[in-house]
Amino acid sequence: MRPYTLLLLLLLPCITHAQARDNDTNYRKLAKEQRREQRRQHRDSARKAWAEERALMKLYSYDTVNEQRMIDIHLGYGILTYSTTSAENIVNGRDDGFDAPEPLGTTALGAKYYISPHFALGLCFAVEHLTGKRVDYYHRYAHIDYKQRVITIAPEVTFVFRAWGRKSWYCVIAPGYSRDTRASVTTGHFNLYQAAGFRYGGRLGGFAELGFGFRGLFNCGLSYKF
Repeated sequence: MRPYTLLLLLLLPCITHAQARDNDTNYRKLAKEQRREQRRQHRDSARKAWAEERALMKLYSYDTVNEQRMIDIHLGYGILTYSTTSAENIVNGRDDGFDAPEPLGTTALGAKYYISPHFALGLCFAVEHLTGKRVDYYHRYAHIDYKQRVITIAPEVTFVFRAWGRKSWYCVIAPGYSRDTRASVTTGHFNLYQAAGFRYGGRLGGFAELGFGFRGLFNCGLSYKF
């Protein structure tokens, strides 16, 4: 056997081991690069998803605020109304003989502006219709029917304590000033309306309120937002 052949046989395990070590080192480097690339891609995708989510949240928040920060015009009719005028028996020294007027209901028109998604300020104009009888002293046992209106103007404060989709629950309080339009009695007095309400709809919707005051024990109607 030739000497260089013997030398190659002796060096062959060392060469094979060195090649295996180099292959293992290259594999480790490749695996490390792949893991690094995967982590970078994961970070990029996470950042992109977070940016998209923040953009959607901002857009949703902007739309929600815009949906709430608008003017709401509402028109309603209430029954079983209560006011100082409708509750008392109207009798004075100049024009006596009037019985307690019977309320026929209240028509109310108002507008409010949402300064936040849960808080609104507005103004309400209401007309309460009443009817009654007056004793005619010139004709025995005769009565004269009369009609009467109580006009009320009141600022109103609305608080929306829950809203989801097209539905919202709210409460409203409206302290104001009322004036009796019957010619024989010209009086003004403080009046109040407070109620809890429910509204359903988008820009055009319907509402129902249960409360106490010049707009009635039960008040319902339509409202339009723009």
